Parts: sequence; C-alpha cells; structure tokens
Amino acid sequence: MEFEDRREKLLDEISEEEIASIRSTFQEYDIDGSGGISKDEMLKLVRKRSQDRKDLIEQKFEDYVAAEQEELQRLQMELEKCRSQRVSAQKVNCSNLVL
Repeated sequence: MEFEDRREKLLDEISEEEIASIRSTFQEYDIDGSGGISKDEMLKLVRKRSQDRKDLIEQKFEDYVAAEQEELQRLQMELEKCRSQRVSAQKVNCSNLVL
C-alpha cells in the first residue's frame, strides 16, 4: 500500500470532530496565520504551555497547603478543647487526635 493510499484511507476514517480539533490545534500553533508553523511559533507555544502547567501545579499546591493548614487548626482546636475541659478521652474523643 502506497503512502497516498494510506493517507486517503486515514482521512476517510477521521470524524468531523477530529478534523475540527486538528484545525483548532494547528491554528493555535500557527500564531501569525501564515498556514505554517515556524520554529519561533513552536517555541512560543511550548514556553506558554510550560508556564500554564507550572501555574496550575503551583495553584494546586497552594490549595493543598491551605486545606492542610485548616485541618491542622481544627485538630489543634479540638486538642485545646480536650485540655481545657480536662475530661477523659472517653467523654470527648481525644484519643484519636494525632498531630
């Protein structure tokens, strides 16, 4: 099977949604709209995507740290409550508090 035959077969099997996705991606890479993708355009896009990923990772980490700090504060408040009331671990469940 020749390359052209394979290419035609592949193109026949691609859905309209896949074609739209390919076009959209190509247009994202073809920053100047020239119909081609230059080395400079490729580098700009790679740098932008790298920065976007870095920003996303940093945001997720900040969210994780904030949630952990909230949980630590909650546990510290529970522990202080147990200490201030001077009750046994059976009345206020302090036995499972781990800091």
